[in-house]
Amino acid sequence: MNKIILGCICVILVSGIFVGAEQVRKDNRILTRNTFTTGRKTVTTAGVPVAIDVEFESISIKALSGNSGKIYIGEDSDVDATNSYELDPGDAIEVTNCMAPNGIYVDAATNGDGICYARLN
Repeated sequence: MNKIILGCICVILVSGIFVGAEQVRKDNRILTRNTFTTGRKTVTTAGVPVAIDVEFESISIKALSGNSGKIYIGEDSDVDATNSYELDPGDAIEVTNCMAPNGIYVDAATNGDGICYARLN
């Protein structure tokens, strides 16, 4: 059985002011509101990685259960079977508190395989 762990922060403020997407409390701490998004990426051609947007606080990435081969997750566009985190069909990984300045890239062993993701921004 596969499990995806998702987290959200719920904050109740008695008083404060909103500044754009942030709220400043009386103790001057800034609280940000997070956005939850989901999506899918397909690797059209095996060996040609696709990027996942780098703007996230945490992300869960799951290899689609209908995939024919392995998925490779890495930190730059030269990700392949030799330098990646490998996912079998249906496997998942969660990444939190990570700096990925080049993004997260997905490659596949088989044309047309892909991933789905759930992201907290």
